Amino acid sequence: PRMREAIVSVLSQVFAVPVASIDDKFGPQTCKKWDSLKHLQLVLALEDRFACTIDPADIPRLVTPGEIETVLGAMGVAA
Repeated sequence: PRMREAIVSVLSQVFAVPVASIDDKFGPQTCKKWDSLKHLQLVLALEDRFACTIDPADIPRLVTPGEIETVLGAMGVAA
């Protein structure tokens, strides 16, 4: 749960939306502000928040809170 809360917090900051508006379906399909630049800002914010380096091959997968959690979890990142 702490990991998900931290991810939602980062998404909220990057996309300037309330935490309460971010659900499991939140992503490029549901957020009008989500474009390639915002996606890059999200990657940088995640790397900063979790003190990690995300493999470029994983970047396209970072499109929902669940996928972000899966990718970070596979990297051994902890909240």
